[in-house]
Amino acid sequence: MWWTASRRVVSLNLMSKGLGGLLSPHVGNLSFLRNLVLQNNSFRGEIPQSIGHLFRLHHLVLGINSFSGQMPTNLSQCSNLEILYLIDNQLVGKIPDELGSLSKLRVLGLSRNNLAGSIPHSIGNLSQLCKLSLRKNGLQGEIPKTLSKLYGLTFVQLMNNQLTGEIPLAIFNMSNILYFSVSNNQLRGSIPPYIGDTLPSLFFLDFLSNFFTGVIPPSLSNASGLHSISKCLVLERLSLAVNSFHGEIPLALGTLRGLQELDVSHNNLSGEIPSFLAQLTFLKYLNLSSNKLEGEVSKQGVFLNASAVFIFKNRNLCGGIAELNLPSCKSNKVKVIAIVTAVLSFFIWCLCLFIFWYKRKKLKKNTSSIVFPFEHKFSIISYKELFRASDGFSEINVIGKGSYGTIYKATTQEGGLVAVKVLNLGHIGASKSFISECRTLGVIRHRNLMKIVNVCSSMDYHGNDFKALLYEYMANGSLENWIHQGNEEDVEHEHEHRKPGHLGLMQRLDIAIDIASAIKYLHEVCSPKIVHGDLKPSNVLLDNEMIGRVGDSG
Repeated sequence: MWWTASRRVVSLNLMSKGLGGLLSPHVGNLSFLRNLVLQNNSFRGEIPQSIGHLFRLHHLVLGINSFSGQMPTNLSQCSNLEILYLIDNQLVGKIPDELGSLSKLRVLGLSRNNLAGSIPHSIGNLSQLCKLSLRKNGLQGEIPKTLSKLYGLTFVQLMNNQLTGEIPLAIFNMSNILYFSVSNNQLRGSIPPYIGDTLPSLFFLDFLSNFFTGVIPPSLSNASGLHSISKCLVLERLSLAVNSFHGEIPLALGTLRGLQELDVSHNNLSGEIPSFLAQLTFLKYLNLSSNKLEGEVSKQGVFLNASAVFIFKNRNLCGGIAELNLPSCKSNKVKVIAIVTAVLSFFIWCLCLFIFWYKRKKLKKNTSSIVFPFEHKFSIISYKELFRASDGFSEINVIGKGSYGTIYKATTQEGGLVAVKVLNLGHIGASKSFISECRTLGVIRHRNLMKIVNVCSSMDYHGNDFKALLYEYMANGSLENWIHQGNEEDVEHEHEHRKPGHLGLMQRLDIAIDIASAIKYLHEVCSPKIVHGDLKPSNVLLDNEMIGRVGDSG
């Protein structure tokens, strides 16, 4: 009855009047109604569909009641609606897509209900929207990209839902945003490094309890620009707690002189606590706990108030006021010095061992008479065996003499013949020649070069040093004997060859090719390259098949 008699009512404000019961469907008869404010009462039941008939309605404020059921879909007919405020009720279901047609809507408040489903993309059509509050519902899915079309949006509350995915990057370019909170969701990704440059008027940023990663952008220090609504707005609250941010707390944040709350707890932040935090005059709450921070805690500014500072579960923090119950930095320094000293001592000890080992190895290498490949054959042939094989180094078995020693023919136990070069150790340079020849001939492999069969480094029966080289025995002697005076002894051993001095043209050519092949190998192929220092006919020996062998490289 009352509703019928009051059809020309323009504004109805019954906020906080202790009213209750159901909201009559006759409210739709108030066709001239522009403002309906029933906030903070005890109304229950569903919101009547008849409200959709109030096409002149500008403000619909039904918050802090016990309204239940779904939101009326025909609210979209209230084309002049500017404020829709239904917070703190028991509404269920989805946010109607039809709300996107409310082109004049400036405030949409649906917080603290039981709404589910995703945020409709049609919200991006609310071109006049300034404030969006959807916190503490059961909303799921991703934040719609269409939200970035709302250039006038200044206030965004999406916390305490079940939102997933990443925040659309375009939202971080909405320069008018002052308040942005997405805490207690399941969002991921990182904060773009330019956030402070594109959101210069931001004074409240809350990313608490999500799955964000990366570093804290230093550009947040730029979120301190001027805004036409509130003179000199600066970032006052920054909450990045319970995520996976890493790296150090940016020193650039020291320019946020108006910062009142900073919470970066439960991350993977490292490094020392920045000294600028003690200089922030308005800082009233600081939570750095459960990170990997280290170093000395200040005794200035907010750090003087133990009830405002939380730094537990960090590593190697020390100092600070007594109420923080941190160890003394002196004891920490002693521990650090002890650890560093122990590490350095161990390193120096290892270095000394290495130097000792290296010098010993080098000394062993330098004092060794012969190196690989003869090292494993060194002294296999004894002086006694060579003495017996050459008939006591008899003059009868002498087949040549040189500046460094005498060459004997010897018969091995198996009946083979070898040439034994016994060095005259009294001659200057003989020992060096012995080592040099072993090293040189030990690494070369060519059919036209003399090969060492074995070596002997021992003592003779008189206690004197004895060194000898064993070569393959060349039955046809030297090329010099064949070209010049001849060698009858060699002919007796190999009677099938021509007499010395009677080499045919083709034989001479073959021997010349043999010599050239050997020299080319020494000069160009073998490593390291060897220059023959004494190439002459007497140093070219001929085997059973008259193949030339170059030896004694000088």
